[in-house]
Amino acid sequence: MSQPLLYRYFPSKHDLIEAVFDEVFLSRLSDDWVAQLRDRSVPLRERLMRFYVQYSQATYRPEWIRIYMYAGLAGEGLNREYLALVRRKLLDPMCEEFREAFLSPLQRAQAGRVSTREVELVWNLHGSMFYWAVRQNIFGVRAGISFETRTADAIDLFIAGAREHYASIVARSPSATKAPR
Repeated sequence: MSQPLLYRYFPSKHDLIEAVFDEVFLSRLSDDWVAQLRDRSVPLRERLMRFYVQYSQATYRPEWIRIYMYAGLAGEGLNREYLALVRRKLLDPMCEEFREAFLSPLQRAQAGRVSTREVELVWNLHGSMFYWAVRQNIFGVRAGISFETRTADAIDLFIAGAREHYASIVARSPSATKAPR
């Protein structure tokens, strides 16, 4: 009796979960997003809007959100890997762009590595976008406004606060911080 075809490709449950995770999550990330976020010929607000519209179209889909939540609840560790990837590929570059936008040249020269505090600040923005998708796709709660309007509001509030506080946050943050687990 031969093994089912599925077992030839995925000898363990973990292999299958990893393959699904790669297809559903990693395959949807675009290297173009970082290039667009770093394109300083475009105003920061427009870059963030374009990124979040593209990111939401790729990821904030019912199957993506549900698989992401189930994977996290299953404790497979793949969500932690994904979050580390998001930090490295998206949030760290965002922090660098925020430094460029909100710090003087002298402040940028004196700043160390992107700090955990800076990344947590950006997680506030990124996490609010994700929670919109959770409300829509897990709880079935409609926002009553378009994603674009809601995103513009969140970005405008973030930029206004960052314009006021980002320099002091960078100045007060230890520069030799390590990435969270």
